[in-house]
Amino acid sequence: MSCYEIDIDTIKNLNDVELTRLTKQLLFAEGFKPWDFEVCSNENVRDGGIDAILHGKIKTVLDKFIPSTQTIFQLKATSMSPAKCAEEIASPAHTALCKKLLADYDFVIISTKDHIPSQLKEARIKAMQDELDNIGATNTTPVFLDAEDMQNWVNLHQDIIFDLKPDLREMWIKVGAESLDEWNARDAINQFQLDDRLNSFVEEIKARILQNPVSNISGLAGIGKTRTVLEACNRMSKEDKRRIIYVPKCELIFLIPFLRTLDQNKPFILIIDECDKDELQAIKRIISGGQITLVTIDYDSYDDSEELKFNKLSNEVVAAIVKQIAPDLEEHMRAAVVKVADGFPRFAIHIAREIKEAMSRGETVKLGRFKDTDIYKLLLRDRTGECEPDTIKILRVLSLFTKIGCMPGMVSAGRRYSGMGLADPNEIDKIIEVFELDKNKVFEVYNEFSERKIIQQKGFSISVQPFPLAIYLAREWNDKTHPDMVNRYYKELPFALQERFMKKIKFLDNVREFVKYFIGDKTSPFSNAELLNSPSNELFGQLAEIAPDLAMNSLEYAFEGWTDDDMKDKISEHRRRIVWTLEKIMFHRDLYERAAALLFRLAKGENESIGNNATGVLVQTMQVFLAPTEASLEQRINWLRSLIPEFKQGKNIILKMIDKGLDNSGHYSCMAGAESQGARTLTYYKPKTWSEVGTYFDALGNILLEINNTADDELKKDLLKIIGNKTNPLLMNGLFEKYEPLVSSLLEKFPDYIPTFIANSRFNTDKGFEKLIEYRDRLLAKADRDLESLFELYIVPSEWDVAYFMETEDKLDFKHAHSLMKQKSEEIADAYLANPEHLYDSLPFFISKNAGNINDFASRIGSCITDYKEFVNRLMALHMAMDNDNYSLLAVAMHEIWKRDPSYIDGILTRILGDERWIAKNGIIRLIWVVHGGFLDPDVDSILDLIAQKKISLLQLQIGGLSINLRKSVDLERVISFLWGVYYTFGTDSCRFIVETLDYYQHSGNVLSEDCKKVVFDILAKTENILFIFKDPMSGHHVSNIIHKIDWNPEEALTIFDAFKTAAASDTYRGLQYNNDASKIIKNLIKKHPTVMLPHVLNAMAKEDSIWLSGWMGLLGDGFNGKYGASPYVFSMHLDQQIPEYLQSVDKNMQKNIRNCIMEIVSLLNNSCEQVDWSPIIKYFIDTAETKDELNIISSRINNYTWWGNTSDYYRQYVPLFQNLHEHPNPLVRMWAKDSLDWLNECIKQEVAKEEELGY
Repeated sequence: MSCYEIDIDTIKNLNDVELTRLTKQLLFAEGFKPWDFEVCSNENVRDGGIDAILHGKIKTVLDKFIPSTQTIFQLKATSMSPAKCAEEIASPAHTALCKKLLADYDFVIISTKDHIPSQLKEARIKAMQDELDNIGATNTTPVFLDAEDMQNWVNLHQDIIFDLKPDLREMWIKVGAESLDEWNARDAINQFQLDDRLNSFVEEIKARILQNPVSNISGLAGIGKTRTVLEACNRMSKEDKRRIIYVPKCELIFLIPFLRTLDQNKPFILIIDECDKDELQAIKRIISGGQITLVTIDYDSYDDSEELKFNKLSNEVVAAIVKQIAPDLEEHMRAAVVKVADGFPRFAIHIAREIKEAMSRGETVKLGRFKDTDIYKLLLRDRTGECEPDTIKILRVLSLFTKIGCMPGMVSAGRRYSGMGLADPNEIDKIIEVFELDKNKVFEVYNEFSERKIIQQKGFSISVQPFPLAIYLAREWNDKTHPDMVNRYYKELPFALQERFMKKIKFLDNVREFVKYFIGDKTSPFSNAELLNSPSNELFGQLAEIAPDLAMNSLEYAFEGWTDDDMKDKISEHRRRIVWTLEKIMFHRDLYERAAALLFRLAKGENESIGNNATGVLVQTMQVFLAPTEASLEQRINWLRSLIPEFKQGKNIILKMIDKGLDNSGHYSCMAGAESQGARTLTYYKPKTWSEVGTYFDALGNILLEINNTADDELKKDLLKIIGNKTNPLLMNGLFEKYEPLVSSLLEKFPDYIPTFIANSRFNTDKGFEKLIEYRDRLLAKADRDLESLFELYIVPSEWDVAYFMETEDKLDFKHAHSLMKQKSEEIADAYLANPEHLYDSLPFFISKNAGNINDFASRIGSCITDYKEFVNRLMALHMAMDNDNYSLLAVAMHEIWKRDPSYIDGILTRILGDERWIAKNGIIRLIWVVHGGFLDPDVDSILDLIAQKKISLLQLQIGGLSINLRKSVDLERVISFLWGVYYTFGTDSCRFIVETLDYYQHSGNVLSEDCKKVVFDILAKTENILFIFKDPMSGHHVSNIIHKIDWNPEEALTIFDAFKTAAASDTYRGLQYNNDASKIIKNLIKKHPTVMLPHVLNAMAKEDSIWLSGWMGLLGDGFNGKYGASPYVFSMHLDQQIPEYLQSVDKNMQKNIRNCIMEIVSLLNNSCEQVDWSPIIKYFIDTAETKDELNIISSRINNYTWWGNTSDYYRQYVPLFQNLHEHPNPLVRMWAKDSLDWLNECIKQEVAKEEELGY
């Protein structure tokens, strides 16, 4: 187990930046890849751990938690597609660097791989430099860029990035790396020499890139792919004027910033290597509409569309490659290899390598005629062995042919390689003969596995499904071998199979019988504690989601007879996975006590204090709301009471659980994940009545009373800390009288704790307030009556504080409760401040205070002043000496004096406004406003003069409250004059201040004039102003309030829309796309001018950046109701009329994107306040669909819903639509409709079951 020597107090004191940095370092130390995640938020938990929330790629996130046994923090990850993840977390540092590179270089090469050990970095860079030198690209500089902290690297190495010679036209950016495969490193870099024999290969690649707008080139892996494509690009750059971007090992997190910096009006060639479907779709969305030639290399897909028509290479090229790899082979042998490879270089290379290595070891290869059976042996030679079960051997053989009939194809573990050329049915007999297998046994396995869905037919091929296969193998191994073999089996699973299996097994409800046999009783391998304390317990944790009762049995068997010392010493680095398994089991109501009891045993042996260990999980289940369990409050309290006999051994754990149970703050939270168990989602227990909650609190209080009866002084102090919690329910409502004697006795014993107790306590009864005053008087009787005590102990609580904690049926008189405290405070304050010596001695203290209740004391000081001139002079001198901007005391006191002698105070203000030392202070504007009780005309004139002289900053205006208070004492003409002066002086930076001022002005009942409208239009017509305003949520809200009260003409509406559209597509602030206030503004424009705006919107859909599309379609669709929204009837009417026209006017590359966006609007508007029949639009999409992907868009958007009624009714409304498609002329539609109807019926069935369970 990894050890971290980090002091808890140090962790608690870390700021956000330091905490994020530590989180990333810990991720890296535990074997995760920090650049695969973006730390969205993290916080220090009370016991010194770190709770971190991350965004990550689906393929990196296991379940909803990242299960590391060694981290000291718990990670909650939000699963999203790789494309979406990349779009969400591309950092500004990446974007800035990309803009610089694309501005300076014509040929950019981006390589983004995973991390490699430091000792391989230099070797990798040198290899890349050698590779580029070999093709004559001498002006190329390889650079290694660490993905973990790009910004820091840029800061440290600006000389490398930004000081490169301007004549360099190529640059290699290396972001991370992964361990080099030995074969790739040897053959692709050292042995593979690009010479004239492969010129045809390079020219073929170059021709495809230049001639085809969208093309894919497959079969390049392992043949010096990087060097070959580099050479093709090198030749193209000399003949073609387009800029070239080559991206080996595509990683969207780093690629997207580059794509967003491309000038869409300039031609580019973008070459993407090894991307998946999600990544390719994201790339297409970003570059759509520009002059981009997109080329993919080794793009794997089952799609047989036109874009993949260049999968194969010519046999001449394959023959040249085979000759290069294995020049010693006989000609007829090379010809046989080329024939079998059938245009796929990777197969040719694989077979040639096997033959070459077999010959180098002295093995005999028949030279008379090269037989296909020899090729089969070579293909699978390293994958079979004497110790391998027959089942695996048969499956590997099955992967070489399809179902009986031998259609061409090769399938391995779900991945399809077409074109192996097995044309003769007798080939099956040859393959079976090669491996000396029983033909009947082969077909028995085939039939059994087909029935169990372990192998499935897909088109012309079969595929092995790794998840049910793994379960089957586990059972087979358990039948035939010692249980320890399970651990060996788990560790020896191929990593790809292991990871996919772990992520999917829990969703296979149909394998419960396998699981029952596997983990069901004492003979189960997982009833062995040593096996649980090994890596294979990750497998056990997933099985537990399928059969939690059986998993609980195995755990109890495993730890039967263990002592507390055994629980502490014998479980080491894999302890946390056991805890996570028990956390999921404990969610079940009928297993709560058993799982909690075992967790309590584990907790007693813990020597760490973090949020996701056994103690943290137990504590979480005790909170009254959002406890991660189905168990009721009564069930949990009964179990807790059963621990009292063991209190001495588990004191700290029990006290933590009680403390958590008494949390009545109203701010409840828990880490999500335990409720998701396989295909099910369990329900958190929710108390049905407040009486049930009160009974729970009372039961916890009774346990405290029982503990207190035998507690020593140290334990009593711990109890006082629990009761002194600021939201403790034992001191509220009807429980106060029962538990107050306990509080009094503890405070009598520990009087030093009274200040903390008073500061943390809230009472909502008269007796409670009286007791609070009594506690304070008791402390003051023993303490010096110093100013600090006066200020801290005699604060005046607000009515909100008193009312907030009132949840009883008998409403109290809040004013009466408040007056008790205020009266006492005023008496003490007046008595203290009446002494002039106390008054002047207290001034430095009050100036240094920033608490809100300082104003109350300030007003009382003002009423005590006799010699006000002396008082003001002293106060001003103190402010200058202390350099403090807190003018609360000075402003309030001067206001009191101004009411008696206005001319004297106005003279002081004139003197202040002429002194640059005072003008420079941030609070100067607010000082003027408070003194006069609102701005007077001379004040405004003085401020305008200072603005014109640029002696007043925008920050001073904002702090001074001008935006709120200008409305009070100045007419509209002066407001407009003032705002124009601010705008001309400060420009974009003043936009927030201006819209805020106008909003407050019109909110007071004033009517905005044409001049106001001009101010607003001039601001909103500029993209930079919009970006600046909407970075602040409140400023966007102010604009939204203003704009719907102004009647824009169509030209003005379009101008504002274009500015918002440009802003939404900007990298500067992408959050604008999903801003509710921006949505209100756009929908208001559509509502006022639908016939003008909607064609403009649809036209933009066809032409603009896909980032704009994805965000702004949400703006146009979300929440079409209320006073800001356009009618969905209006929108649907225009949409329905213009869809055909606009889809016909755009190219095919954009049509799919347009369809997706329009379907998104359909799903978002589906359940607005005004119901709309979207069937005509959906039917039009179905009738014009050409591919299955276009049809899948429709079903996916239907499934993305917000429904305010029963969910089953939502699905039912679409059943007739799909039923009517069974006779559709398009067979693709008929097949899709049948699958969709089955899916709908299954959804309805599941939702009806949920609704019945919930009583809907």
